[in-house]
Order: sequence, then structure tokens, then C-alpha cells
Amino acid sequence: MYFKEIDINDVDLLAELFVESFNAAPWNDRWTAETAAKRLTLMADGEAAYGIEAFEDGELCAMALGCMEIYYDGIVYNLREFCVKNSKRGSGLGTKMYFELERRLREKGVKEITLCTLRGQYTEGFYIRQGMSGTDNIVTMGKKLK
Repeated sequence: MYFKEIDINDVDLLAELFVESFNAAPWNDRWTAETAAKRLTLMADGEAAYGIEAFEDGELCAMALGCMEIYYDGIVYNLREFCVKNSKRGSGLGTKMYFELERRLREKGVKEITLCTLRGQYTEGFYIRQGMSGTDNIVTMGKKLK
């Protein structure tokens, strides 16, 4: 297995993985290749963007993508998307991917990783096993616009 930083030119390949992953359980979304590519392009195109891809036998198997935020006391990385090829779920690949991302972020001077995920779902348990926990001082809120 090898890892490499995400390049904007990889978006179409990443979009295929994204659609496969998030259109399956537990999310059951309805992404298309076009909407996924647009989302990932917007996320990957900028100085603050950072992500990595994992390949096994030349095949894209996982991706992590987010952005850096500078605060007065250091850099926070907001993990926005993380997915593993459906056929590789449960193999430990996601854990390897997460720890490789952490290692690379430490090298970049990142002091904290944040993310939003569905409470009570498979994904929350995955991140808890990676050492993440809920925070007392941050709440995720939303408002539907009509």
C-alpha cells in the first residue's frame, strides 16, 4: 500500500470512490459522478486544502480530504471527507489511512483535527476508535433555507 497527496487532477478517480462509498450503507446517498466531482473539486482547490489517497496494487482504495484553518495558537485541520472502498471496509485500511493522515498533519504542524459525522452511526464509532471524542465547547448546527 502506498499513500500520496491528493492532486486536483485526481478528482474524477476520487469521485468514483466517493460515489461508491457514500451511495452505499450506512449513508445511502444519491451522488452522481458529476456532483461528487464538483464537491471534491471545490474542496481540493485552494491553498488550505489538504488530503491523501491510498492505493493498493495500483487501485485507489481510500481518500481523506479537508482543509487547514489558522488560529492564533496553531493550525486546525477540518477533515471533510473520508472514505474507503466498499470491498476494503473492515480490513483495517481505514485505520491505516487515518494514522497516515495524522502523521502527515503532525509534520505540517497541525495541532488538532476536527470533523462532523453522524452521531450513533458506524462512522462515529470508527473515529472514537481512532482516539477522537466529542467536544464540550462546539456544537454542529444547521438551518434549512426555503
